[in-house]
Amino acid sequence: MEGTMKPSQTTVRASRNQYLKWLDKSWWRIRGWNEGFRNMVLWYSVAGAAVMSEGAADSILDKAIKGKKLPGTRAETWRQAKAISCLVCDDKKTNPIDWFTGNCGCVFSAWQSLDDVKNIGPKIASWLMRDLGLMRDYSDGSGGKQVCLLPKPDRSWYEKLPEECQALFVPIDVWVHKGARICGIGGLIKKHDANKIQLDPDLHVDASTEIVRWARKNGYDPRDLDIFWYLNGSGKAD
Repeated sequence: MEGTMKPSQTTVRASRNQYLKWLDKSWWRIRGWNEGFRNMVLWYSVAGAAVMSEGAADSILDKAIKGKKLPGTRAETWRQAKAISCLVCDDKKTNPIDWFTGNCGCVFSAWQSLDDVKNIGPKIASWLMRDLGLMRDYSDGSGGKQVCLLPKPDRSWYEKLPEECQALFVPIDVWVHKGARICGIGGLIKKHDANKIQLDPDLHVDASTEIVRWARKNGYDPRDLDIFWYLNGSGKAD
């Protein structure tokens, strides 16, 4: 296991490409972002929970769309997901990809608005931000209701962000935490377990900033490194 968690440029690039294929198939093809982003928020809230799965997320989202009763507190997540999607797509007349990655004026406020949604929290907020950010690499950032695609990806918008803002796009799950420790990232990553980091917004941002600094020092996009550790730790890497 430890050997597979140590990155190289080749393996990290392969992980990014694999994940982008999933993202393209699952969410990138959304055309109506008001409903699409609403669905995305609910799905991620379930799929990212410790005792849930992608299958459970599919099932709960299907129930929500059909207007069926949702389990536990998911109805409140659904209500808040619709509200935040309406704010971005209808009130602001833009799309979530451009909005959450800079057009909102403050990416930290954007991240916090996701963190505040019921059943989201710091880790899932950063997971949503990271995936929106990966799609933003292919957007010109103009902020229309539909995303304007670039002929090739441009990560400069992300690279210009301060380290603590880049950290908002780096979710820490158990596999990312393990990979970071294997690579010798100390400080908060070494001091605290993944669960404690995930429960504390400030701690999550600070720990993710440690990952950002290590990634940049070693020539990686932090988001790519994050995906590499997740895919390889969970056994989902091709």
